[in-house]
Amino acid sequence: MANPNTATTTAASAAVDEAVRIAADNSRRTLDTAQATVAAGQRYLDLASQINRDFFALWTTAAETGLHTTF
Repeated sequence: MANPNTATTTAASAAVDEAVRIAADNSRRTLDTAQATVAAGQRYLDLASQINRDFFALWTTAAETGLHTTF
């Protein structure tokens, strides 16, 4: 009966462990990037909404002033 080579088994196990570590690290980085993208998008939408509200308030004030002037 042949004995398995423990050096080969250890090297293969180390290679698998390294591959799992690399995959987990890449997955974590992908998640971090996705979270940063979502946060940036949320900040952009918040800013755009505020700008739209400010513009609408300015427009309604100008329209009201124009109507008061007309009548």
